[in-house]
This record gives sequence, structure tokens and C-alpha cells, in this order.
Amino acid sequence: MMNRLSNFGRRLIILGIAAALPIILYLIYNSYKVYLTDAIEARKGAMGLASMVAINQEAFIKQSADNLMCMSSFREIRNFNLPYCDDFFPNVLKQHQSYKTIGLANLQGHVLSCAGSYVTNVSNESFFKKVIDTRETTILVSDSSKGEICSAVPILDVEGRVQGVLFIYIDIQAAIQEGLENKLPPDTSLSVRDDQGNILFRYPDEGNWSGKFLPDTEVFRIIKGGQGKGYGESPGLDGITRVFGFYEVQGLDSPLFIVVGLSKDISYSRARVNLVDNIIVIILVMVLMAFVIYKVCELFNQTESKFRTIFEASNDVILIIDINTERIVESNQKCEQILGYSPREICNNTLEFFTAGYYPYTGEEGSKLLQRAAQGEPQQVEWLCKDKAGNHLYVEVSIVKVRLQDKDYLLMTLRDIDERRRIETEMARLDRLHVVGEMAAGIAHEIRNPLTTVRGFIQIMAAKKQFADYKEQFSLMIDELDRANSIISEYLSVAKNKTTDMELNNLNTIIKAIYPLIEADANNNGKKVELNLAPVPDLVLNEKEIRQVILNLTRNGLDAMTEGQKLTIATFCEDEEVVLSIKDEGTGIKPEVLSKLGTPFLTTKPEGTGLGLALCYSIAERHQAKIEFTTGPKGTTVQLRFSCNTNCDQHSMLACEAKLLN
Repeated sequence: MMNRLSNFGRRLIILGIAAALPIILYLIYNSYKVYLTDAIEARKGAMGLASMVAINQEAFIKQSADNLMCMSSFREIRNFNLPYCDDFFPNVLKQHQSYKTIGLANLQGHVLSCAGSYVTNVSNESFFKKVIDTRETTILVSDSSKGEICSAVPILDVEGRVQGVLFIYIDIQAAIQEGLENKLPPDTSLSVRDDQGNILFRYPDEGNWSGKFLPDTEVFRIIKGGQGKGYGESPGLDGITRVFGFYEVQGLDSPLFIVVGLSKDISYSRARVNLVDNIIVIILVMVLMAFVIYKVCELFNQTESKFRTIFEASNDVILIIDINTERIVESNQKCEQILGYSPREICNNTLEFFTAGYYPYTGEEGSKLLQRAAQGEPQQVEWLCKDKAGNHLYVEVSIVKVRLQDKDYLLMTLRDIDERRRIETEMARLDRLHVVGEMAAGIAHEIRNPLTTVRGFIQIMAAKKQFADYKEQFSLMIDELDRANSIISEYLSVAKNKTTDMELNNLNTIIKAIYPLIEADANNNGKKVELNLAPVPDLVLNEKEIRQVILNLTRNGLDAMTEGQKLTIATFCEDEEVVLSIKDEGTGIKPEVLSKLGTPFLTTKPEGTGLGLALCYSIAERHQAKIEFTTGPKGTTVQLRFSCNTNCDQHSMLACEAKLLN
């Protein structure tokens, strides 16, 4: 829009921005200053709470270690007087509610006496190994999922040798809650974490946070940086964003951090109110400036609106392409109707995004067209595209170089000619069928009569004794004559334009009658056939011709598969049509072949005549039916659709009800 404004309009916009900018900057600075003040206060508060709890825990843990050291000097414990320990340890737990377990273990880690959560062996515990190696008091964070700290001291004999280990497990949650007494502000969280991001305890613990892993937070990243205290800001698992302060508990042999989070909404409440007030003022300033700009630009917007109306009203797809990157920068809505892509989806893509993908319809060939158009040579070609659903369609492409907003672009229009191409292809196919019909009608009798005579004489000669040694050759000649006769029959079948002997019949009955023949053909080649026949209404059919169609389509499907794969034959009703579906598990039909299916003499088989599908199309046309192909890398499905006057869905339902009643 700015490129189309007059100098006066541009100056007016610049003047308005210049007048409003100082006011906006001042309001933003004022909001930031209040925000910064509240942020500092919130961080100090979080840090203060965290350090207070951490210092309390340091004192508590030190006191627990001193108690344990004192107990280790008792003569009964040093002498491993187990009855004494069994009586003494439970009393210790009663006096200290935060102690979960107290026990005495020998040098092999076997627990000889224990109170609280019963433990049998501690040889694999980190604290046990460290006490044995260092002969010193050890305080370690235990399993993070349990929220425990373990304190342990060595039991020494008179010569200073380690005889065993006295240990206690301290419940962090109980130890901290003794000092909290619900004095935390609303929406404040307090958690204990190790240096790996594991939560040992959280207060309050409505969501059962203990044992969970929180690596992706600002606090964790700061902790991993090696700092023993600090602050951060991030959302918690409950979705509340908090200002966090953290403090490391000293006196432990493994890192432990107290993290206190204050609700950001509460901490920054004054800043939020100030920001809202400033936003209102900014909005008023912006509205005033926008009103002035609107009046200046209104005339130009009307011009742009007319251009956009013409752009969107076109019956063709219009694409504007960057001349340097060859990427689409704009498209009209017709793109979604023809190609299935919305303007947003197709923009910023190259032609390769929707071309067919095989020569000559590739992104590389499309780029050559764009390059020639960029040199000032308008291009107009027919092109094969692929829409969003994966279907191929032909379009007429026109590319010209244009200049918009002082920059060169390529203007490409796509006109859908798929229907026209389809009609032209169908006309060509019908012309070929007509030629085949005329040829078949003209020469069939002239060829069949000599063939019949030759076949008869060969049969007579084959029956004579003097030619007994040539029996195999005679049989081969008769087979070849029969093959020639069958080809003539195929020509005559294609040439027919009317069907005879039409009568009411059921598609399922015809399929079941020829199923043994299809199954035998499949079994001979190591393949499988499956029937899925739903109840369908009777149709007016020529049974022999429908048999021929089914055999041709199933043999094509079997030929497309390898050993072990399955062919599925199904019938069902859909949209007041009776559908015969034949699905194979082959590799699919190539796009260049798919568009020519049904053309006489088109075949991919070494010994095929190319008349099988042409015959199927002729029979389908005589029965007012349609043949549809759906293909892909995992196989091909061909459907023969017969229209019927009966409501197929209702017929199927009644047939199923009758079957259940019987």
C-alpha cells in the first residue's frame, strides 16, 4: 500500500508516527520501570524464602548427623548388641517424626537390625560404599522418587577399623513441613530438587509431583551452570507462571536445592494495572493516528479492492511468482477449487509442489518455462498437475512477465482442461473402437471361412495313420487356428453396439458361478482370492458378457500380483448403485498408462492383444455402467458401477433382516 501512496500521504503518515512515538515510548518506559521494580521485589522474596528453608534444613540435617554419630558411640551398638538395637531403634523413630528408617548393617551390607521401612541389604547403596571407603559420616540424596536423604556413619572398633554402618533415611517432606506451618503466600510452591532436575518433594503436592523430572526450566539450566543460588522465571506443571528463587543446602555429599516459586500474577499485580492504563492511552493515540491514515488511504484502498475483485473473480488459477526464487508469492481462491490447495498452502512453494512429477511434467522442466518467461518470452503449454488428493489433471498454462510495485514478477494462469482432454481421449477411444468394429465386420467372415476349412482338413489328416508321427504338429496348428479365431471373436465383441439376451439376474450369483475357475487360476500361480459379497438387488444383465468382464478384470489383477498376494472381489451398494469391486495387491498402474486405459491395442503384457479392457468398456457401455480405476503403490482397485432404480441401502438392510430371521 505504501508504494501506491502519494507523497502527501506518505508525509502525513510519517508526521503522525513522529507525533505519537514520544508518547508511546514514554508509556512503554514507565511500564517497564514498574515491571522491573516488581520483578526485583519478587526475586528477593523468593530468594529469601528459599534461603530460610535451606538454612533450616542444613541445621536439621547437621543435627541428625550429630545424633547418628552419638548413637554410633554407644557400646551396645558398637558391639552389635542386636536385642538392644531392636528395642532402641523404634524409640528413636518415635522421637523424630521425619526419620523413616534406622538400621545397622555389617561390612557385607546385610542389615542386622532395622526399624521403620524394613531394609534387608544396603550393599548397593551409594552411602554404604562411601562410608566403607572414607570411614567418615556421609549424607546423600537417596532415590529421588522417594524424597529421602540418607545419613550414615561408620561403626569403628578400638583400633579404628570399620565394623559396620549405622544409617537413617530422613523424609524430606516431613522435615520441611514441620517448619512451614502453612505460612507461604497464596499460589506459592516450595520444592526440593537434586541437580538432575528430579523433584524429591513439593509443597503443596496436589498433583503428586514427587519423583517427576523437570529439566526444561530456567531454574534447572541455572543450577546446571554450577550456581549454588539464584533466581529464574518459568511455568510449573500446574500451568502457573512463577518467579523462582533457589538455594543449595550445604553440608551434603550430593547437591540438594530448595526452590521457592511466587505467583507471577500476584507479584506483578501493580505492574499489570499500570500496563493496562498505559495500553488504554496507547490505543487512543493509535486510533487517532489510524483515523488520519485511513482517510488518506481510502481512495487507494478502493483501487486495490477493484483489482482484488477481478483477481478473485477469474475462472482460472492465477499465481504470482517471484522471478528470482521461482516461489509462489500469491494466489487467488480458484486454486483451492481446481488444485485443492488453499492460497496459504500453495504460497512459498515452487511448481514442483503440484506438478505430476515425471518427465516432462517435473519441477525442473517447469523451471525452464519460468526462465524463458523471465527473459521476455511468453509461454503457453499444456501441463499435467497433481492436486492435493493426488489426482492428476491437465491444465493450460500461460506465463508472462509483469511489473508490480516496482518489482518484476511472473504471472501464471492455469486453466482446467481436464474435462476437455477427457472428452478428446474418449472420442479418440471411440474412434478406435469404431475402426476396429468396421475392420472386424468387414473381414471376420472372409477370414473365418478359410480358417474353418483349413482346420477341418487338418483334423482329417491328423486322423490318418500315415500322419501319426505328425500328430503333435497337427495339434499345434489346430491350437494356433483356434487362437486366431478367438482374436477374431474379441474383435467382433468390441464391434458390437447392442447387447442381446438381457434378463434379470443377480451379480452375486454370476460371481459365485465362475469363482471356482478364478480360484483355480489363482492357486495355480500361488495366489489367493477372497470374496466379500454383500446383498445386492437384481439387475438387467447379459450373463455371458458380465462373466467375460469379471474374468478379464480378475485375470488382469492376478497378472499384476506376485506369489502369495491376495485378490479381493467384493459387491456392495453405494449411492443407488450396485458396485463390483476387484482389488489386487500389485504395484499399481503408471500414470501415463492410467489415462489411456480402454484404448484398443494398448497392453503391457508381452502376449496381450490390447483388446481385453476395450471389450470390458464396450460391455459396460452396453449395460449403462461405469468402470473406475483407483491405483497406488500398494495395488489397484477397479470398480464396475451399475445404476439401479431400487434403493440399494434399503434393499441391503431388508436382505440382512431376512437372513437373520431365517
